[in-house]
Amino acid sequence: MLINGAAGGVGTFAVQIAAALDAEVTGVCGARDADMVRSLSAAHVVDYGREYRTDRRGQYDVILDNVGNRPLSRLRGALTPTGVLVADGGGSPGHVFGAMGSMLRLSAADAFVRQRLRPILPSAPAGPTREDLLAVTALIEAGKLRPVVDRTYHRGVRGGNVRRPRPGSGSGSGSGSEARCTIVTSASWTSRGELAGPLSAATRGLRMRLPAFRAPVVFALLSVLVPALAGCSISSGAEEAGRRPPGTGSPSTPTPDPTDNGIQTILATSLPRDGSGTVIAARDGEVTHCAGYGMADRAHGTPATCDTVYDLMSMTKSFTAVAIMKLQVAGKLRVSDRISEFLGHVPADKRAITIHQLLTHTSGLPEALGDDYDPVSRQEMIDGAATSELIAPPGTKFSYSNLGYSLLAAIIESASGMDYEHFLAEQIFAPAGMEDTGYVLPRWDTERIAVEYDERGVSQGRPLDHRWAADGPYWNLRGNGGLLSTARDVYRFHRALADGTLLDRDARTAMFTAHSPTGLPGYDGYAIGYGWVIMPDRSLATHSGGNDWSYGVNVHAVRGDLMVFWISNQAVRNGKWDLQEIARSLTFELIKQLRGGASPLAGGEREPRRSR
Repeated sequence: MLINGAAGGVGTFAVQIAAALDAEVTGVCGARDADMVRSLSAAHVVDYGREYRTDRRGQYDVILDNVGNRPLSRLRGALTPTGVLVADGGGSPGHVFGAMGSMLRLSAADAFVRQRLRPILPSAPAGPTREDLLAVTALIEAGKLRPVVDRTYHRGVRGGNVRRPRPGSGSGSGSGSEARCTIVTSASWTSRGELAGPLSAATRGLRMRLPAFRAPVVFALLSVLVPALAGCSISSGAEEAGRRPPGTGSPSTPTPDPTDNGIQTILATSLPRDGSGTVIAARDGEVTHCAGYGMADRAHGTPATCDTVYDLMSMTKSFTAVAIMKLQVAGKLRVSDRISEFLGHVPADKRAITIHQLLTHTSGLPEALGDDYDPVSRQEMIDGAATSELIAPPGTKFSYSNLGYSLLAAIIESASGMDYEHFLAEQIFAPAGMEDTGYVLPRWDTERIAVEYDERGVSQGRPLDHRWAADGPYWNLRGNGGLLSTARDVYRFHRALADGTLLDRDARTAMFTAHSPTGLPGYDGYAIGYGWVIMPDRSLATHSGGNDWSYGVNVHAVRGDLMVFWISNQAVRNGKWDLQEIARSLTFELIKQLRGGASPLAGGEREPRRSR
């Protein structure tokens, strides 16, 4: 749920009511009020002066517009197709007919759209019902609803002297303070904004004066939010259990995850004792092993599990490649198309670059334009690629390029008419049943996301703690890395690839074809597919991912039904171990165990260069 004006008199109550109803709340307010809105149980807070989340399409089940400073079309675009927009009568002062005009427009539009558009008129004559009063009382007594106190006055202060001067910075965005509550330590007077009846006992004699806000709005808000949020329930526990991969348990049930004694022995002898991460392995449509080791968050003692959320890093490229292949199947592009057909003007030296060359790292483009977290926009990334110096003429040499996969993400957007993450969510994650994968769309509990650690074991925070745009990572990372996921969801991805849910046979064949040798020293026989590295026996495809803090490997059987995925939230320990150095031998041992002793063909002795 998005609440615009989360720091105002209506907004502060709305945040608490929605959170009490188990909604994941994003509050929009001014920077100075961000901590206050978080304290009211908002999961996310957006500074309206820096970013605005109604630019995200189709994300929110419910939006409360308490300000009226965004067009109806923009608000509707941020809703899911059957979402609910609630407006409490706010509106820009210059609008004809003011707030009433906004409410009339909202009511008129409601009859013609699938979304539900619900105005709340604070001047409505109907008062709160007994049920409303009891519901709000229950929230107060449970400690889930409280007024935000600007200041406290002592006995003897008259009501007329309590009003604070209205700042000239506007209202509803969190900067206006007149909509907040003032507590007076006397029961000798009341005001128009007093919440009477059952609330008197709940507030233990304290009276709430709400100078610019009338209590009926809270009750009207409650009557709208309860059914709206109740309608957002995705499924029952039984339905969720039915969607989980066989043998992988559930975070909400005590069903144990399977473990394989042979795999446990391999992990115990190969992995560092002070490391941490998760391993999942499967064959013949069945998970044989899924377990975490060590801590996902050492400061809070949170263990790593099969439901821990990790940064997939460069393993993101496999999803980007599947998205391209889906667009080819849909007739929206061909991998033989030149990139200029989707990205506009391209300089002469890059005019021959094709989508195929981006997929296979043979475009000649450099690895990157800068750091992953540099605030680079989509157009700045495209312009930077256009003016970059080629490492080799297009189509002549393998040269790993994160930049090339960011261009693929931009091409996905141009060809599909959707933003990158929403396209993946609709076309890949949803069909595969992957509810815990994405940049910002999944609704993870923060404690499920692994904290990353540097070579000294010092916390570097969670992936979402780093500098990102409002809708995901900036474009030095988008498309080539940064997706977050769990071991269970990676297994779901494997199953959806293997059983044809995501791609037909021809598309899978094209993706897993050994198109071009890597040419890397010690990697004889390894070749590049689309978003995957094809191993020498051509029966397995793999992709690793690493940054300065985490490392992981994903293996998918091109022929047969086998997968291995392991990942750690600490890649290196100074002077003790480096997971990249043991990655290939560990992965081969896991595959050998799954195959009953048959080992994949090995190439050289060291891992390829680390990439995000």
